[in-house]
Amino acid sequence: MTDLEKNLLALNVDPAYPGTPLSTGSSTTQVARMQSYLNALRAAKYASLPLLTVDSKYGASTANAVKTYQRIVGLKPDGVIGNATWNAIVYDRSQLPDGANGDTWVGVTMKNGASGQDVNRMQGYLNSLAKVYTSINTQGADGKYGANMRDATRRFQHLFAMSADGQLGQMSWNKIVDVKNSVNSRAVPGVLYPYPGATLRRGSSGDAVRFIQSELNKVDNAGLTVDGQFGARTESAVEAFQQRSGLKADGIVGSQTWAALMTAYNKAL
Repeated sequence: MTDLEKNLLALNVDPAYPGTPLSTGSSTTQVARMQSYLNALRAAKYASLPLLTVDSKYGASTANAVKTYQRIVGLKPDGVIGNATWNAIVYDRSQLPDGANGDTWVGVTMKNGASGQDVNRMQGYLNSLAKVYTSINTQGADGKYGANMRDATRRFQHLFAMSADGQLGQMSWNKIVDVKNSVNSRAVPGVLYPYPGATLRRGSSGDAVRFIQSELNKVDNAGLTVDGQFGARTESAVEAFQQRSGLKADGIVGSQTWAALMTAYNKAL
């Protein structure tokens, strides 16, 4: 064993080596993760790496990319992701700056029970976006995908008319990154939250009510607590918005009021 291999095996990386080498014929989510990580390293650091399709299938192209990476870093180019190669790839990617690395989808859908640096990064991104889109709940960035992360992801998905399953697959991951980058460049994207299909009124609750409260706070500085509970204060704020917008001031959010609120909200972003 070379000194390089010894040093790599001593690294404490996240995610840890799964315990079984990945090689031609392997077909697991961990293959997709490695494909995604190699693509990130290609984009940010090693232009000679071939671009891989993230499909969880360890074929000739993935083996070739692994061999190329191994040659670059000084490992035996056998095209197999054993412990040392896994640690090298994971550590190498972890050292890249945000925006150049971890913004590339990890190749694995994250959901309840997931944990690690990738979850932590997305928690930080969603917390940052919650300062702009206040219907998204904030959470502790602890690297654990629990109820708060699920709720924040679902509420983000609602805002951009995505399937609101509370899971971070490729589309949701990429959208969070795109919106975060746009907000950072002061080009805040408007939202597309579809009308829920039923009127919202006093006694209603849920994500759509949180969105209404967030809109009213932004548009009219209503000072509402964004808690998803349609109470008397939310009703009064809706009535005030309707009155000044030339709508029937009944405190009920139907499709017309929903559309008017969204238009005003997007203008105010």
